[in-house]
Amino acid sequence: MQISSEGKIGIGLTLAFGLGGGATVTFPEQRWIGAIIVLVSTIGLILLAISYFSHGKARMGPLTLMIVGGAAFCGGVIWHFWPAPAAPTDLSKPTAPFSWTWEPLTPDETAKLYAALEKENKQSIQIACINDACSDLANSLTSVFNKLDWPLINAYPISRAYVTGATGISVNDYNKPGITLKEALENSTKLAVTFRLPTDKPLGRPRTEHLILVIGGKQPPSPPSPETQKDILDLSARLRQLSVDISSFMVDRQREQTRLAPFQASQQSDPNWMRQNFERSRDFSNETSTLLQDKFGPRITRALADLDVLSIGMTFMVASSGSSMPQVWAKWFGVMADMIADGKIVEARANSADEEFWFKQMTP
Repeated sequence: MQISSEGKIGIGLTLAFGLGGGATVTFPEQRWIGAIIVLVSTIGLILLAISYFSHGKARMGPLTLMIVGGAAFCGGVIWHFWPAPAAPTDLSKPTAPFSWTWEPLTPDETAKLYAALEKENKQSIQIACINDACSDLANSLTSVFNKLDWPLINAYPISRAYVTGATGISVNDYNKPGITLKEALENSTKLAVTFRLPTDKPLGRPRTEHLILVIGGKQPPSPPSPETQKDILDLSARLRQLSVDISSFMVDRQREQTRLAPFQASQQSDPNWMRQNFERSRDFSNETSTLLQDKFGPRITRALADLDVLSIGMTFMVASSGSSMPQVWAKWFGVMADMIADGKIVEARANSADEEFWFKQMTP
């Protein structure tokens, strides 16, 4: 059986029609592509019908009915695929401002997490949370683990080692219990979980026999709201000025130290000379520490509290060096000021926890 040219064209247009209809289902976000294929194939079929039926006047009745039906069909296709008007935005409802504080689990999330872990083996677990920004979430997680009868570990130095510099939620071990906890949290809550593994460094994150659930700082908003951006820039300006003022203070103290009367050669022959020299240096250092606290104490305390809201904290090494080497504090505040001004809050968290980098800053 031979197929006429009109038949071949009709078959092709019919296949195109089916292809367009399938495209609208397979790719719902790109429905306009399928709509165009359906519309073009429909018009082609109508034109083909006009060409075929116009050879005989007796066929004009069915032809007219087909044209009317085809036009109605095309109109229906256009109406169906025409994009719906966007819902008007209610500008009277203020959007909730961004908060650096983690929200607690909802009752539904709590129930789902308990159900996901109920049949798993009990694990000793530590929740690493060292500031107020994570306390609500930590408390709600603690309630779940208490209900599961999982032993809770409390070791602040380990928590600090894992939390300092961290962003987001993470688990400390890529083993079966760690993977199970990660999957349970992601399937039961809106939390995204990564792994924050131990490091083989003297001052790094230690290996433990128990699980550690780390609650780091929240991911900064992108882009930040004008209010959040203003707060960050204001904090950056205060940190930068504090850095400059501490540096100037140290320059003055070093100048005063050079003006101390040197020991005479006759004094150096005294057996107590070394002890006296040490005591004078110690007294000068203690005086510097006292003056630093008197002059900058409230500003330093406020700056550290504001940075803590962003989950940016000093390492123990930097914090303990302030009294003897305030220039390290000046450097630290200056680096943090520049990074957060550039929107690099996640990078600032990591830099603040880089013990090797800050050790080099304290090395002459």
